[in-house]
Amino acid sequence: MSYRGPSGYGRDGQDSLRAINPLIFLYEWVHSRPKRYFLRSLPAIGTAVTLAVTLVAGQQRADQMVDYYEDLVQERFQSDDLAAAQLYLEKVAQLDGHNQRRMFNLGLVVEQRGHAKQALQIMQRLAPDHEVRFPPAHRWMVLHIRSSQPNDVDTEQLRFHLTAALSPGKDQLPESQRLTIRDRLAQLAISQRRWVDATRHLRNCFNSDPRFGIKLARVYKLQGEPGLARNTIATAVRTYTTQLNEDPSNVEARTRLAALAAFGEDFPRAEKLLVDGLQIRDLSDSDRAQLRKDIGLFSVQWAAFMAKNKPNSWRLQLALLHRAMETIPNNLSLFNQFSRLTDADRETNRAVVDAMKQVLARGQETALAHWVLGTALVRLDDLSLAEKHLRLAIDADPKLGAGLNNLAWVLAHRKPARLEEASQLIEIALKALPDHPEVRETRGQIYLRMGQLKKAVIDLEFALPRIRDKQPAHLALSRAYLQMGDTALASSHQELARVEQAKLK
Repeated sequence: MSYRGPSGYGRDGQDSLRAINPLIFLYEWVHSRPKRYFLRSLPAIGTAVTLAVTLVAGQQRADQMVDYYEDLVQERFQSDDLAAAQLYLEKVAQLDGHNQRRMFNLGLVVEQRGHAKQALQIMQRLAPDHEVRFPPAHRWMVLHIRSSQPNDVDTEQLRFHLTAALSPGKDQLPESQRLTIRDRLAQLAISQRRWVDATRHLRNCFNSDPRFGIKLARVYKLQGEPGLARNTIATAVRTYTTQLNEDPSNVEARTRLAALAAFGEDFPRAEKLLVDGLQIRDLSDSDRAQLRKDIGLFSVQWAAFMAKNKPNSWRLQLALLHRAMETIPNNLSLFNQFSRLTDADRETNRAVVDAMKQVLARGQETALAHWVLGTALVRLDDLSLAEKHLRLAIDADPKLGAGLNNLAWVLAHRKPARLEEASQLIEIALKALPDHPEVRETRGQIYLRMGQLKKAVIDLEFALPRIRDKQPAHLALSRAYLQMGDTALASSHQELARVEQAKLK
């Protein structure tokens, strides 16, 4: 065993000091080499140091210029001077072109100024169609891919950009936007019947936000998994029940619980939850107004459920819609449900007429009210008064497709028939409601009265499997085929018309 004295401890300390301070090591290294080589290298060292200092100073000046122009951008934004803001952002992009966030902001300003093509070019650089780059730009691309009648290429582009927008990292989207993106991916998967992908995205959403419970449960039902649907609803109910127990004035929790009850077809419980909320003393005026609106919406939803599952429950549907009129008098769904009631008996139609007259007396939604009123009058065989109200509906809203369709039907069935005007109106209706089965049926009826039998058959056969009341279409097809000399098909449609009539009794 060796023993080193105090001098040994000193060397260890010096070695440690060199390790800690590299300047000491550098000093000793320089002095351990011949001085002439060091002196010869001094110009090169000086040049290198000068260059480094220049580069650092230049970068500092560039950073200062970027900060300066960014301040100018903020000032121009605050004064709504978008042209100047774009100019300064372009300058920032020249000084710091690799900063994706700044390029994205430039794209947004260019778009706000109305230069859509230039904005698209900037965003495509940040979010190309086949490479994941900047998530906010991919989200921008999602919002700008056409959603009406997309082709396969549009759909694949949409799926790619939606997926790319979810990329993690320092530029990832806020959680609220990520939830929206996942929801869009789920809806895209549902439209293509890819249930596994849809449930995967909606489960991720549901784990973060119980509001997605109904959507997830609905997909489970479509997937043939009623047990998973019930478990999802039960989990959401527990979450919102806890919130409501902690704070009875929590309107959102109360409304969500009501929606979950309605999803389970327990409409009385849904209504009770909302009505009980109105009894809370400290509820704000805005929350109280929201609850009243929700009660009206749930009444319409309940009426729609009854119309679909218990078609003969006209009186209950009418009572629910009357209740909804008190809180959501301008709601389109309300008028659509009133319109469905016109398929009922004469007593119900008279009640619909009275309800619409009340709406008109208050000056609310005149176009929709005249449309429903005119339709009810058609059912009551008062075609003259029906025509007046349907014309008033179209005067108030020239693009009201349902009103145009019903007026065309009235003109074709009045005596004398005005087939030319009816034909013109039905073509306008089809532009507002392309390939709508009831509009196609009306056009078929008009063609039949005009003697254009082949055109009539094409429209009527298109509409037949898609409409609720099939008897008029069967009768019209029977007449068309009889005039075309096909007595067998004419007899078949005549018999089917009798079957449909028997169903109504």
